[in-house]
Amino acid sequence: MLYSRPALAVPTAAQLEINVSLLNLKVNDYATRRQIRLSVQVAREDERDLLGVKDSLLMITAADGSSIELAPEDWKFTPRRFKTAHAVISFTAMEDSSSTSEGNVPQGFLMADGPYRLDLLVLGEHASGEVSFADRLKVMLLQDEEPVDNYILHSGTKLHIFTEPRTIGPVYYKRQDLTNFAFSMAAMDEAMQGGDFHYIPETPSYLLQVRIGRAEGGRTELLDPSRYIDGYKPHMIRSDQTTTPISFASDEFLTGDVVVLDFERKDVLEPDTVFRGDAHGLTSEVVHHERLIYALHTDLESSADLMIDSLELE
Repeated sequence: MLYSRPALAVPTAAQLEINVSLLNLKVNDYATRRQIRLSVQVAREDERDLLGVKDSLLMITAADGSSIELAPEDWKFTPRRFKTAHAVISFTAMEDSSSTSEGNVPQGFLMADGPYRLDLLVLGEHASGEVSFADRLKVMLLQDEEPVDNYILHSGTKLHIFTEPRTIGPVYYKRQDLTNFAFSMAAMDEAMQGGDFHYIPETPSYLLQVRIGRAEGGRTELLDPSRYIDGYKPHMIRSDQTTTPISFASDEFLTGDVVVLDFERKDVLEPDTVFRGDAHGLTSEVVHHERLIYALHTDLESSADLMIDSLELE
């Protein structure tokens, strides 16, 4: 005898993928840039269902109850392929204390730690989550056992750079570039020798880089990373860990030299743990970047505030 069974719902290709990038950047402790960026990918079986993505809306609400609404700054449409069509939309909220004209939020809105509630409305579906900024990195600069004053170095005097935390890892001295053939081959070789063929997300991970240039401008040169990256290997751009301080001898920088320290921490939160909502196929990832930049001028007094964009940061 045959028994009837309830029909199972046919799964759809509808999806809402949210990728959030938080940036907390400080330059010389007084210029601060805070940024929340969302890249949102929407998938539908029928291309016509994506026509309304340009009307999507992001609301950001601060802990004090104040809020802003943002329309997409950009959107791209990909026609139907393999049964689905895609649209990618992006939102950015940014505030820069050194250049208020660069931002698109009320002054002071992003300067609190949070939490900030993100409410995203796409094609009539809703997703929400909370994100926060954090200050977890510190740098101490010493000459003659005294803190460096006003970011001015004195030539002929030893310089010691301490980070907090003191021991960091995994640590990079260059940003990862997947087009770097030598780096890719070395990474594959290590993976095969270790018997681990799976990508393992590194979180947190760090970047520590020291460059030296001239006050009048021009190209800065990367200081030999073997000086401050323990276990440095050519082409690998990565070490399991390193420990500061970084020390300069008294004759390593001259009048007019600029020493630039770039120190960054990157945290990747567990996938699908931040956003909730009624959106079909909802998935999400949040990446938090905290970055400190110090530009130290040698024997050159300057009363002008340093602008973040003048450093031509990556």
